[in-house]
Amino acid sequence: MQLTKTIILKLDSLDNDLAELLKAFSQGMNYASQFVFDIGKPIGSGQIQKATYRHLRNNLNLKSQMACNVARQVSGAYKTLQSQIDKKIPRRILEISGIQTLFT
Repeated sequence: MQLTKTIILKLDSLDNDLAELLKAFSQGMNYASQFVFDIGKPIGSGQIQKATYRHLRNNLNLKSQMACNVARQVSGAYKTLQSQIDKKIPRRILEISGIQTLFT
């Protein structure tokens, strides 16, 4: 049996490779977020992954695990936003001047 332990490290300075990886990950998050925003409602990470995976791997050169993490992060962020909207603001208030917001 193998045991895995995860630790959190604070880095004093970023090397160039890590900085590029973080930039690619951020671009991937923006790409996936735009995809979900264009749909107009929160969707599951599986759907996001199917729609964005090839772009993330081929164009942004993200590794497989990073590409999968993008889908999970974006899906979670939109679902959290949806639940906050549902709890705090009645749906009828979200329509302002005839323009409906993203999650109505």
